[in-house]
Amino acid sequence: MNGNEGPKWPWCAGFACFIFRQAARNLGVSGPIRSSFSCDSLAASAKEKGRFLSGSEENRGRVGPGALFLSRRTSTDWTHTGIVVSTDVETFETIEGNTNDAGDREGYEVCRRIRSHADKDFVLTEATG
Repeated sequence: MNGNEGPKWPWCAGFACFIFRQAARNLGVSGPIRSSFSCDSLAASAKEKGRFLSGSEENRGRVGPGALFLSRRTSTDWTHTGIVVSTDVETFETIEGNTNDAGDREGYEVCRRIRSHADKDFVLTEATG
C-alpha cells in the first residue's frame, strides 16, 4: 500500500497486486495487469489487456489457480478481490487480504476462504490465461 493505511485505504487489491509483483519479479516477467489499490481499476486494466472474464456459468471452467476474483456489486463496480487457489463447479478457494474469519470485506487479516461464483468476475493471469 506504499505506506497508505487506515479506513480510507481498503487493502485487498494492494495485497493481491503485491503478491503478483513479487511473483512477476521472481519469474522475470511483467505483471498481467497494472497494479492498483482499486478493484475497479483492476477490472479496467484487465478489460484493456483482454484478461477480464465475466463470471458467467459458461466461463467457470476457464478460471484456475492464479486468477484474481472480483466481487461485483454492479456491472461497473467491484468491491473486493483476492487470488484464486483452486476451483470447482460451485465454489473456489482463495487467499485474500482485508478480510477476516467472518468474511467481511473490510477486515484486518489475510485469510484462506471458500467463495461461490455468484456475483464474481475474474482477471486471468499468465498462469490462467
